[in-house]
Amino acid sequence: MWYHPQKLGFLMIFLYSLKRLYECLVVHKYSKPTKSFNRLLWEMSYFWLFMGIGISYFLFHPNYEKPFWANMSGSIMSYAPHILLTGFVFGNFMNFLCHWHLRTLREKDGEMTIKSPNQHGFQYISGANYFWDFCSLAILALTI
Repeated sequence: MWYHPQKLGFLMIFLYSLKRLYECLVVHKYSKPTKSFNRLLWEMSYFWLFMGIGISYFLFHPNYEKPFWANMSGSIMSYAPHILLTGFVFGNFMNFLCHWHLRTLREKDGEMTIKSPNQHGFQYISGANYFWDFCSLAILALTI
């Protein structure tokens, strides 16, 4: 079954990694004109440390125990993996939209001026991209 918590967590980490790598390579525009491979490694290092040590250790530990929702029975709990995956994908999609919106505010690489964001949650909070990222990672943490 695909919805074993470890398989679900692996799928979420894989999707998050692909999205993050795509954003670093294609979506982000930088105020400095250099886009070197070293810059990409530096930007991804915190991500690799967090996902590799912070989440994967607990998710793939030899003494792994299923989370509380996986041990509960009932008709509503059979939908838990679907709800978690849907919430995770929604949070990542909104985070991607925020990054894309921020990209459109800077005309070209190297430009220092940037307009104020006003979509995808920025009209309510100043760090909507961080909010959506936190939401999706909090849902991922529920698989541990």
